[in-house]
Amino acid sequence: MIRHLVWLLAAACASQPAPQKPSPPPAAPSPPRAVDFAYDASQPLDVQLEGTPDAWGDIEIQRLTYASPRGGRVTALVVAPHAVSGRRPAVIFQHGMGLLDKTELLPDAILVARAGGIALLVDAPDQRPEALRTLDYASHEHDDELWEHTAVDLRRAVDVLAARPDVDAEHLGFVGHSFGASQGAILAGIEPRIHAFVLVGAGDFTRGIREGQTEALVGLRKKVPPPALAGFLSSMEVFDATRYLGKAPATAAVLLQFGAYDAGTSQRADDELAAASTARTTTRRYPTGHFITSVAAARDRIEFLADELHLPTRDAIARELARQ
Repeated sequence: MIRHLVWLLAAACASQPAPQKPSPPPAAPSPPRAVDFAYDASQPLDVQLEGTPDAWGDIEIQRLTYASPRGGRVTALVVAPHAVSGRRPAVIFQHGMGLLDKTELLPDAILVARAGGIALLVDAPDQRPEALRTLDYASHEHDDELWEHTAVDLRRAVDVLAARPDVDAEHLGFVGHSFGASQGAILAGIEPRIHAFVLVGAGDFTRGIREGQTEALVGLRKKVPPPALAGFLSSMEVFDATRYLGKAPATAAVLLQFGAYDAGTSQRADDELAAASTARTTTRRYPTGHFITSVAAARDRIEFLADELHLPTRDAIARELARQ
């Protein structure tokens, strides 16, 4: 997400004409606004299935939408074992930003289903069809609302799963990458119904912009006027992951996965994020960049979920990964 966002910010600032006379000293950035992740849980979920499930061997994938408490509808996929009986653990998946959507983490969701769980993959608000959105997020004018909206829709996803007859709502997990990992950190601090979190490529959004060494981030800091950058960061720091991991209950379990060659972060930043967590936290580093898609990383994610959520057919994980 950071690479996509900062390119747009830098391009916008670079296209502005140079000032004709010195500007007055900038005002201090406004204090961050209060965030609001509350919603009315009494409103109907209005889950609507789209067509019939697609069968893929021993699993099936169903398209659906549900009503967003913030307006519009949430597009999602449910991945489940074929013809399950009884209630199963369930996992919510949230993708990264940019051109990514709910299918980014579909391979992991299939592993969860083959291990006997239920997976729900959710599109972020900016990736939904225009007819189902309430705002245009392309200009980044509504970035703060996007982050808040996403967290609320993910909390609503817990309600969607809890209402299903095949889900054990006492055993819920979450997997998120990048922006999705930041959302998972928020949920760790505000949503006690989720017990296990896998945060892939997580980090403080604003620290990544201040310190990241990707070409886009370095260029951003050179091109964007410091007052404009400071104002943007001030408005977004209320969503930084450390704020929420530091509020996570000790009973929650968190797996943090970092790429050793991710230029958008550093080992120091990763270590400080892990140290801020008040949950039971495990850290893993891999010889990857920001996209941590190796077989070893996938195995660690699914085995962590299998242990924490008691997925019923854990042996299927090894068999499936052996085919990859």
